[in-house]
Amino acid sequence: MQRITYRVKGSAQGAKRRISHLLRPSKRLLNTKSNIVSSTPTASGRFARTKKLAQVSSIALLSLPAQSLTTMNTKVSAYANVMLQNTLTIAAVPGDSTYFATDGFQHGFGFDLVRTYADELGVDINLKAYANEEAALKALRSGDADMALTTASTKLKSQLNLSSVNVSCGYDSSLTKNGLHPKVSWTFSSPNDPLSKKSQLLLVR
Repeated sequence: MQRITYRVKGSAQGAKRRISHLLRPSKRLLNTKSNIVSSTPTASGRFARTKKLAQVSSIALLSLPAQSLTTMNTKVSAYANVMLQNTLTIAAVPGDSTYFATDGFQHGFGFDLVRTYADELGVDINLKAYANEEAALKALRSGDADMALTTASTKLKSQLNLSSVNVSCGYDSSLTKNGLHPKVSWTFSSPNDPLSKKSQLLLVR
C-alpha cells in the first residue's frame, strides 16, 4: 500500500477558544502479589507468632520497590496521545470533499474542519494519505492515526468496529448542492474517547 505523508502545522488564526481541560489520568490497577509461607505454630504461641509474621510480611512488602508492586494495565486514549505528542495524526483519502494539495498546501472541506479542530486543541496536524477508504480506516484501527477523514460507508466503518461523526451535521443537501460528498466523516477508534466527544462539541457549535 502506497502511503504519502504530509506534515502541516495547524494555524492558530481560526481558533477562538481552547479546550480548557485535559483528559483526567486513567485509572491504574494495583496488582500486589505476596508469597507468604504458612507455618503451623504450637497452641501456646499461635497468637504471638501470627502477629510477628504479619509484621515481618508488612516490612518486606514496604521494602520492595514501588515498580515491583504496581502493574500498569491501561490503554492510552487517542486524545491523551495527541496532547502528549502535540500532533493530531489524520488518515485521509484525497478527494474534493476531504482534502487536496495545491502548491504544497492542503485544502478541502473536510481538511478545513480538521484544521479548525487542531487549532482548538492547540496542536499540529500530521496528514497521512491513503489510496482508499479501507486502508485509511485500518490505519486508524491499528493506531497509526488518531482519526480518519474519509467518505467511507457506514457498513465499512461498522465492519471495522469504528465510530464516526458526519461533519455535514444533517445538512447533506447543502453539501450536495455545492458539489461535495454528503457523507464526509471523521472516524475514531472509540465513541468514548475524548477526541471523539470533543469533536462533536466543535461541529455542533
